[in-house]
Amino acid sequence: MDVEEISPAILKKGEKTMKIKFLLRHVAIDDKTKAIIEKKIAKLDKFFESDQEALVTLRKAGDTEILELTIHSVGMIFRSE
Repeated sequence: MDVEEISPAILKKGEKTMKIKFLLRHVAIDDKTKAIIEKKIAKLDKFFESDQEALVTLRKAGDTEILELTIHSVGMIFRSE
């Protein structure tokens, strides 16, 4: 199984921080793609009141590349695929 974990990025906006972890399964991304994903996720910061953690999982299923996003916030989990 080809799994790679990229060191987490921390985005700060005022007093809020969002820790973003990347998990790659059978996929490789460059720094530009990683920066685009981080920028898009940073826009979600306005919906949360405190610090949160985001897990971005990129995987390949056949010819399709799938991005899963899981955000852990105080007492809640938000998921998207």
